[in-house]
Amino acid sequence: MKKSLVLLSVIIFLLFSCAEKTGSSIYGDTPEDTSQDKNGKEDQLPKEEEEEGEVDQVDEEDKVDDDFEVEDDFEVEDEEEVDEVDLEDKVDDDFEVEDEDEVEDEDEVEDEDVVPVVEPCFEKKCTTHEECFVENGSCLPFDPFDKFGCGPDYLEELGYRGEEQCLLINCEKDSDCKGSTAYVCLHFDSPKPEFLNAESVCVRSLAGSDCPEEGKKVCQAGANIALKCVEGKWKPYLCGSTSFCEDGECKPIEYPAKMVISVDDLLVDLCVNGVSLSPLGPNKGAWTHADEYHFNLVPGKNVIGVHGRDTGYVVSAIMATIEVLGEIYITDGVMPPADDVEYTPADPEWDATLWRYFPDAVGSPRNDWCDKYFDDSHWGPAIRAGTASTPIDVWGHLGAHPWINTSCGFSRCPGEFLPYYEDDIEGNEPMWIWDYKPVELNDAWFRFVIYLP
Repeated sequence: MKKSLVLLSVIIFLLFSCAEKTGSSIYGDTPEDTSQDKNGKEDQLPKEEEEEGEVDQVDEEDKVDDDFEVEDDFEVEDEEEVDEVDLEDKVDDDFEVEDEDEVEDEDEVEDEDVVPVVEPCFEKKCTTHEECFVENGSCLPFDPFDKFGCGPDYLEELGYRGEEQCLLINCEKDSDCKGSTAYVCLHFDSPKPEFLNAESVCVRSLAGSDCPEEGKKVCQAGANIALKCVEGKWKPYLCGSTSFCEDGECKPIEYPAKMVISVDDLLVDLCVNGVSLSPLGPNKGAWTHADEYHFNLVPGKNVIGVHGRDTGYVVSAIMATIEVLGEIYITDGVMPPADDVEYTPADPEWDATLWRYFPDAVGSPRNDWCDKYFDDSHWGPAIRAGTASTPIDVWGHLGAHPWINTSCGFSRCPGEFLPYYEDDIEGNEPMWIWDYKPVELNDAWFRFVIYLP
C-alpha cells in the first residue's frame, strides 16, 4: 500500500512538472488556450505542434488513468499480503512439525558455542563402566561428581532392571536417586567388587519391562512384591501385610506355635482359626498326661478353640500353655462368684481373663464358634476350677484337690506343667479352668484370642 501511494505521488509530481514545462494543463487544453512571450504578445502554437501536444497529452492522461485504477491495485496488493501471511503461517507450521534434533542442529550451525544437550545417564545404554562416568558436567542435569556404573545382570534376580542400565551407585536413601521418583536406593549386604565396589545402587522395578522367559518368577527385594513374566512383560503382584514374597510368589506369613494341653475328662475338639486339628493326641482322655500340638498362626488375630467334656461327675477342667514368638500364654480364669450368680459385662471380672467360655451349660454354640471373626462378646470369662474341698489359696492349681495324683511319675500331674510351678517366676503358672459348674456333667467350649504382628 505504501509503495502505491509513493508511486502515485511521484506520477502526480511528474505530471505537474511536465505541464509546467509544456505550458499545458493536466486537465487538457481548450480552443481558447494561448501563450504570451516576454513582450506580452500572444504566440499561437503551430498546428502540427498542437496536434503532437494533444497526442502527448492524451498519452499522459491515459497513463494517469491507468495509475489511478487504485481499487484494482489495492485488491491485488491485499491478495499479495494474504499470500504472504499464508506463506508465513505455513512456515511456522513447518517449524512446529520439524524434529527437535533438526532444530538443535540448526541452532548449532547458528551458534557454534552452544553445548549440545546430552541424554541423562539414567536413560543411557552403556556397555562398559567407563561409559557410565559423568565428565565435565555434560550429563545434565546431574551432579558431575556423581558416580555411575553399568548395572550387573543379577539385579534382575532381585526384581530390578540392571542389564545395560547406567545406574547411580552408593546412594544412602531413595531421595538421592535422581531422574525419577521410580528409582529406589537398594542396599547390598556387602560391597560388590565386580560393580565398582558399590555398597548401594539406585534402581527401578522390573514391573512393566520386557522379560525373556515366560512364567519366570522373582521377588522384588525390599518391597514385598512378586514379579512374574506374563506375555513378555514383568507383571507385579503386591503381597499383603499377612504374606511375604518367596520364590516369586506371595505366601502367607506363618508363626510356628506349640500348645501343651490336658483335659479332664475328654478333649473333643482342638481348633485353630476355624480348622480342627487332627488327629488328637493319645492322652485326649487321660488328664494325668498332656499332649503336645504344633500349628501355625498368622499376623493379626488368631483364635484357638477347645471343646472339653466331663464324663465322671467329679470335676471337669482344662490346663494348657501356648508358646509363639517367644511368648508363653497360659490358661487362667477368675474365681467363681461368691453368690453363685454369673458375671455380666458390668462386673470387673468380665474382662479379667482372655479365655472365654460358652455360657450355656446345655446345648452347643454355632458351628463357626472357632472362626476368628465369630462374635464372642457374649461369652463370659473362664472360671478357675475346684471343688468344695479345694483350698481357696490353691484354687485351680496343679496338684490341688481333687487333682492329687502321682501316677504320671511326678509329684503333681500332669508333669508337663510342673516346671512352671517350681521356677522363680511369679504368675506364669497355668490353671485348671472350666465354667460355673465344673462338678456337673456337661460340655464346655473355650476361645482364646492372640494378636500377632
